[in-house]
Amino acid sequence: MSIGRVAWQLSIDALVAAVMGFAVFVVVERFARRNRPLAPRFCSLYDRAFWEHERYWKLNFSALTRIFAGTPIRPVLFRLAGARIGPNVFDDGAGLIEPSMLEIGRDTTLNVASVLQCHSLEDGTFKSDRTVVGPNCTIGTAAFVHYDVHLAAGTTVEPDSFVMKGSSSTPGARWLGNPAQEWVSDTREPAGVPPRTEAVTAPAVSSPVLDGRRVRATTATTAIPASS
Repeated sequence: MSIGRVAWQLSIDALVAAVMGFAVFVVVERFARRNRPLAPRFCSLYDRAFWEHERYWKLNFSALTRIFAGTPIRPVLFRLAGARIGPNVFDDGAGLIEPSMLEIGRDTTLNVASVLQCHSLEDGTFKSDRTVVGPNCTIGTAAFVHYDVHLAAGTTVEPDSFVMKGSSSTPGARWLGNPAQEWVSDTREPAGVPPRTEAVTAPAVSSPVLDGRRVRATTATTAIPASS
């Protein structure tokens, strides 16, 4: 058997194993949560509600879907897992921790190593809520989107940015930083900088008589403040 044939067979076997493993995880998770999406939580780490939610992290199958990163198959797999994903979504390997709590609009791009996480552990308290990503949004490489976030249509989250819990964007906004904030273009002059000046040519005038001789008329250039 040739090396090429062996490599091809191994690729097919890996693909089948990934699909079968994903199918098992999806069936088990849907059965465990009775085919209903996960509900938002606000409780102690010692509350039973937390443990009922936490067990689904152990069923997370993002690693099994890495093989399909950048293909139209990956969004389909997450739809089967309960995520609400519109058409023409490009997923280059994002981490979707709780698919059933996510809504992603059409024509959205999820770049590699980005994460959409719908929960948080804060000072012994567990919090979770749904996250909505509108249509035509872009989640940059290694960007992190927390829970209870609503990104309006056309929003761009720059690479390595951290969109905090409860954030909401305006349509077409650009978010960047850690914590991420909406970037607003400001063309005004910085504080402490004198106003700009522009050159204005004054009309030619006759020069005075100096020592009994008339000097040739010239034009003068004067700098005046530009109108605000």
